[in-house]
Amino acid sequence: INANIIYGVGFATQEMIQEFADKFNEIRNLLNPESREDSSTTPKTVNSSTLERPKVAELASPKMTNQQNSTDTLKKDLPLENGNSSTSMKTSDESPLHNKCVTNGTDKTVNSVDSELEKKLESLKIDNEKLRQALAVSSVNSKKWDQELANLKSHNARLTSALQESTSNVEEWKKQLQIYKEENAKLKKAQSEAYFKEVVDEYILRIKKLEAENIRMKSILHE
Repeated sequence: INANIIYGVGFATQEMIQEFADKFNEIRNLLNPESREDSSTTPKTVNSSTLERPKVAELASPKMTNQQNSTDTLKKDLPLENGNSSTSMKTSDESPLHNKCVTNGTDKTVNSVDSELEKKLESLKIDNEKLRQALAVSSVNSKKWDQELANLKSHNARLTSALQESTSNVEEWKKQLQIYKEENAKLKKAQSEAYFKEVVDEYILRIKKLEAENIRMKSILHE
Protein backbone atom coordinates (compact mmCIF):
# COMPACT_ATOMS: atom_id res chain seq x y z
CA ILE A 1 0.00 0.00 0.00
CA ASN A 2 1.35 3.45 -0.90
CA ALA A 3 2.33 5.27 2.25
CA ASN A 4 1.39 8.61 0.70
CA ILE A 5 -2.29 7.62 0.44
CA ILE A 6 -4.30 9.01 3.34
CA TYR A 7 -6.63 6.29 4.59
CA GLY A 8 -10.35 7.09 4.41
CA VAL A 9 -9.79 10.18 2.22
CA GLY A 10 -8.34 9.04 -1.06
CA PHE A 11 -5.80 11.87 -1.58
CA ALA A 12 -2.55 10.64 -3.11
CA THR A 13 -0.56 13.88 -2.90
CA GLN A 14 -0.31 16.95 -0.71
CA GLU A 15 -1.28 19.12 -3.69
CA MET A 16 -4.69 17.43 -3.72
CA ILE A 17 -5.00 18.06 -0.01
CA GLN A 18 -4.14 21.73 -0.49
CA GLU A 19 -6.67 21.96 -3.31
CA PHE A 20 -9.31 20.46 -1.02
CA ALA A 21 -8.53 23.03 1.71
CA ASP A 22 -8.54 25.92 -0.79
CA LYS A 23 -11.93 24.91 -2.10
CA PHE A 24 -13.31 24.86 1.44
CA ASN A 25 -11.91 28.36 1.99
CA GLU A 26 -13.68 29.49 -1.16
CA ILE A 27 -16.95 27.98 0.01
CA ARG A 28 -16.55 29.57 3.43
CA ASN A 29 -15.99 32.97 1.84
CA LEU A 30 -19.12 32.55 -0.24
CA LEU A 31 -21.16 31.61 2.81
CA ASN A 32 -19.61 34.25 5.11
CA PRO A 33 -18.95 37.55 3.27
CA GLU A 34 -17.29 39.10 6.35
CA SER A 35 -14.38 36.64 6.15
CA ARG A 36 -13.54 37.38 2.49
CA GLU A 37 -11.00 40.10 3.35
CA ASP A 38 -9.15 37.84 5.80
CA SER A 39 -9.03 34.97 3.35
CA SER A 40 -7.79 37.19 0.50
CA THR A 41 -4.67 38.15 2.53
CA THR A 42 -3.90 34.60 3.67
CA PRO A 43 -1.48 32.63 1.43
CA LYS A 44 -2.82 29.39 0.06
CA THR A 45 -0.43 27.08 1.94
CA VAL A 46 -1.04 24.26 4.33
CA ASN A 47 0.98 24.07 7.52
CA SER A 48 0.54 21.06 9.74
CA SER A 49 1.19 23.21 12.84
CA THR A 50 -1.20 26.03 11.89
CA LEU A 51 -4.07 24.07 10.27
CA GLU A 52 -6.27 23.70 13.34
CA ARG A 53 -9.25 21.43 13.74
CA PRO A 54 -11.82 24.22 14.56
CA LYS A 55 -11.02 25.93 11.22
CA VAL A 56 -11.57 22.72 9.29
CA ALA A 57 -14.80 22.13 11.16
CA GLU A 58 -15.91 25.67 10.31
CA LEU A 59 -15.21 25.10 6.61
CA ALA A 60 -17.08 21.87 6.38
CA SER A 61 -20.80 21.79 5.74
CA PRO A 62 -22.99 20.21 8.48
CA LYS A 63 -23.88 17.50 5.99
CA MET A 64 -20.20 16.68 5.18
CA THR A 65 -19.03 14.94 8.36
CA ASN A 66 -17.00 12.36 6.43
CA GLN A 67 -14.85 15.05 4.75
CA GLN A 68 -14.19 16.74 8.15
CA ASN A 69 -13.03 13.49 9.79
CA SER A 70 -10.83 12.76 6.77
CA THR A 71 -9.22 16.21 7.01
CA ASP A 72 -8.46 15.69 10.74
CA THR A 73 -6.76 12.38 9.93
CA LEU A 74 -4.85 14.06 7.13
CA LYS A 75 -3.43 16.77 9.42
CA LYS A 76 -2.12 14.18 11.86
CA ASP A 77 -0.44 12.06 9.18
CA LEU A 78 1.04 14.78 6.88
CA PRO A 79 4.69 13.85 6.08
CA LEU A 80 7.42 16.47 6.48
CA GLU A 81 9.65 16.95 3.44
CA ASN A 82 13.29 18.25 3.56
CA GLY A 83 13.10 18.94 7.31
CA ASN A 84 10.50 21.69 6.82
CA SER A 85 7.34 21.82 8.92
CA SER A 86 5.27 23.19 6.02
CA THR A 87 5.33 22.92 2.26
CA SER A 88 3.84 25.31 -0.24
CA MET A 89 1.23 23.45 -2.24
CA LYS A 90 -0.42 25.23 -5.11
CA THR A 91 -2.78 23.53 -7.46
CA SER A 92 -5.49 24.40 -9.92
CA ASP A 93 -9.17 24.51 -8.85
CA GLU A 94 -10.01 22.48 -11.89
CA SER A 95 -8.59 19.20 -10.45
CA PRO A 96 -10.92 16.28 -11.35
CA LEU A 97 -10.37 14.64 -7.96
CA HIS A 98 -11.21 17.85 -6.13
CA ASN A 99 -14.34 18.37 -8.17
CA LYS A 100 -15.28 14.76 -7.55
CA CYS A 101 -14.91 15.18 -3.76
CA VAL A 102 -16.99 18.36 -3.72
CA THR A 103 -19.57 16.78 -5.99
CA ASN A 104 -19.78 13.70 -3.79
CA GLY A 105 -20.31 15.86 -0.70
CA THR A 106 -22.99 17.87 -2.48
CA ASP A 107 -24.66 14.70 -3.71
CA LYS A 108 -24.67 13.29 -0.19
CA THR A 109 -26.23 16.50 1.11
CA VAL A 110 -28.84 16.54 -1.63
CA ASN A 111 -29.57 12.86 -1.14
CA SER A 112 -29.93 13.39 2.60
CA VAL A 113 -32.34 16.29 2.05
CA ASP A 114 -34.25 14.31 -0.56
CA SER A 115 -34.48 11.37 1.83
CA GLU A 116 -35.86 13.59 4.60
CA LEU A 117 -38.32 15.20 2.20
CA GLU A 118 -39.44 11.79 0.97
CA LYS A 119 -40.00 10.64 4.55
CA LYS A 120 -41.99 13.77 5.37
CA LEU A 121 -43.96 13.43 2.14
CA GLU A 122 -44.71 9.79 2.90
CA SER A 123 -45.79 10.74 6.43
CA LEU A 124 -48.05 13.46 5.01
CA LYS A 125 -49.54 10.98 2.55
CA ILE A 126 -50.28 8.54 5.36
CA ASP A 127 -51.85 11.28 7.49
CA ASN A 128 -53.86 12.49 4.50
CA GLU A 129 -55.11 8.96 3.83
CA LYS A 130 -56.12 8.60 7.47
CA LEU A 131 -57.99 11.89 7.29
CA ARG A 132 -59.75 10.77 4.12
CA GLN A 133 -60.81 7.51 5.74
CA ALA A 134 -62.03 9.34 8.84
CA LEU A 135 -63.95 11.78 6.63
CA ALA A 136 -65.51 8.91 4.68
CA VAL A 137 -66.56 7.17 7.91
CA SER A 138 -67.91 10.44 9.27
CA SER A 139 -69.85 11.02 6.06
CA VAL A 140 -71.38 7.54 6.22
CA ASN A 141 -72.27 8.01 9.88
CA SER A 142 -73.74 11.42 9.11
CA LYS A 143 -76.00 9.89 6.45
CA LYS A 144 -77.09 7.20 8.89
CA TRP A 145 -77.84 9.81 11.54
CA ASP A 146 -79.78 11.92 9.05
CA GLN A 147 -81.85 8.88 8.05
CA GLU A 148 -82.44 7.97 11.69
CA LEU A 149 -83.48 11.55 12.45
CA ALA A 150 -85.88 11.54 9.49
CA ASN A 151 -87.40 8.26 10.71
CA LEU A 152 -87.81 9.67 14.22
CA LYS A 153 -89.46 12.81 12.87
CA SER A 154 -91.86 10.73 10.75
CA HIS A 155 -92.68 8.47 13.69
CA ASN A 156 -93.21 11.49 15.95
CA ALA A 157 -95.53 13.06 13.36
CA ARG A 158 -97.59 9.87 13.20
CA LEU A 159 -97.82 9.70 16.99
CA THR A 160 -98.88 13.35 17.16
CA SER A 161 -101.56 12.78 14.53
CA ALA A 162 -102.83 9.68 16.35
CA LEU A 163 -102.91 11.58 19.64
CA GLN A 164 -104.88 14.42 18.10
CA GLU A 165 -107.30 11.95 16.54
CA SER A 166 -107.68 10.12 19.85
CA THR A 167 -108.37 13.40 21.66
CA SER A 168 -110.99 14.29 19.08
CA ASN A 169 -112.59 10.86 19.46
CA VAL A 170 -112.68 11.21 23.24
CA GLU A 171 -114.55 14.49 22.94
CA GLU A 172 -116.99 12.91 20.51
CA TRP A 173 -117.47 9.95 22.82
CA LYS A 174 -118.21 12.29 25.70
CA LYS A 175 -120.89 14.02 23.65
CA GLN A 176 -122.44 10.70 22.64
CA LEU A 177 -122.37 9.50 26.25
CA GLN A 178 -124.20 12.61 27.38
CA ILE A 179 -126.84 12.08 24.71
CA TYR A 180 -127.25 8.45 25.76
CA LYS A 181 -127.63 9.49 29.37
CA GLU A 182 -130.36 11.97 28.48
CA GLU A 183 -132.22 9.41 26.36
CA ASN A 184 -131.96 6.84 29.11
CA ALA A 185 -133.41 9.27 31.61
CA LYS A 186 -136.31 9.98 29.28
CA LEU A 187 -136.96 6.31 28.75
CA LYS A 188 -136.89 5.64 32.45
CA LYS A 189 -139.34 8.45 33.06
CA ALA A 190 -141.68 7.28 30.31
CA GLN A 191 -141.50 3.73 31.54
CA SER A 192 -142.29 4.86 35.06
CA GLU A 193 -145.28 6.90 33.92
CA ALA A 194 -146.62 4.02 31.83
CA TYR A 195 -146.32 1.62 34.76
CA PHE A 196 -148.16 3.91 37.09
CA LYS A 197 -150.88 4.49 34.50
CA GLU A 198 -151.34 0.78 34.06
CA VAL A 199 -151.66 0.25 37.81
CA VAL A 200 -154.20 3.06 38.12
CA ASP A 201 -156.26 1.68 35.25
CA GLU A 202 -156.30 -1.72 36.89
CA TYR A 203 -157.49 -0.28 40.19
CA ILE A 204 -160.19 1.72 38.42
CA LEU A 205 -161.40 -1.41 36.67
CA ARG A 206 -161.59 -3.29 39.97
CA ILE A 207 -163.51 -0.45 41.59
CA LYS A 208 -166.02 -0.48 38.76
CA LYS A 209 -166.49 -4.21 39.12
CA LEU A 210 -167.01 -3.88 42.86
CA GLU A 211 -169.56 -1.13 42.36
CA ALA A 212 -171.46 -3.24 39.83
CA GLU A 213 -171.43 -6.19 42.22
CA ASN A 214 -172.64 -4.00 45.01
CA ILE A 215 -175.57 -2.71 42.95
CA ARG A 216 -176.52 -6.24 41.98
CA MET A 217 -176.45 -7.34 45.60
CA LYS A 218 -178.61 -4.45 46.66
CA SER A 219 -181.11 -5.30 43.96
CA ILE A 220 -181.37 -8.86 45.16
CA LEU A 221 -181.92 -7.77 48.72
CA HIS A 222 -184.80 -5.47 47.78
CA GLU A 223 -186.64 -8.23 46.00
